[in-house]
Amino acid sequence: MLGRVSHADIWPEVCRELGREIDYRLLDAAFRSTPMNAGVLNLARQLHGRYRLGIITDNKRDRMDCLRALHGLDALFDPIVVSAEIGLVKTDGGMFEHALRLIGLGAAQCLFIDNSRRNLETAAAWGMATLFHDDERNDAQALRGALTRRLGISLAG
Repeated sequence: MLGRVSHADIWPEVCRELGREIDYRLLDAAFRSTPMNAGVLNLARQLHGRYRLGIITDNKRDRMDCLRALHGLDALFDPIVVSAEIGLVKTDGGMFEHALRLIGLGAAQCLFIDNSRRNLETAAAWGMATLFHDDERNDAQALRGALTRRLGISLAG
C-alpha cells in the first residue's frame, strides 16, 4: 500500500511460491474484470458538477492506473489520492491532509464516505464529516438517501 513495491515487482516471487510461471497479463485481466459498482458510480455522476468529488484509496498504484483508464475515473474524480503514490495510508491522517491540500478545501467543507469505520474515525479527527457505506450490502439507494439528507439536495433514483 505504501508504494514501495508494485505487483510487477513481486510477481516473480509469487510464481516461485506457486511453483509455476504465470503470465503477468493475467493480473491485468483480473484488474479489468473487477466489477465496477454501477449504482455508486451513477450516484457520483449525478453529484459531479454540483460537488467536487475525489477518491482516497489504499489500492495499489498499478490496479488504480488500470481502473482509472478503463472507467474514465479521472473525468469524474479530482483528486484521486492513491496511498502507493504518496507513501501513506488512510489510517494515517497525512493522507487526508494531502487530499485537502490538493482539493484546496478545509476539512469542515468535506464529506468522506468509506466502508471502514477506522478510516472514518481518522477523517473525523481531521474535522471531516463522515458517512459509512457498507460495501458488503452495497445498498446504493441507502447511500443516495443518506446523501440527500446530509446534503439537502434531490437525487434521482
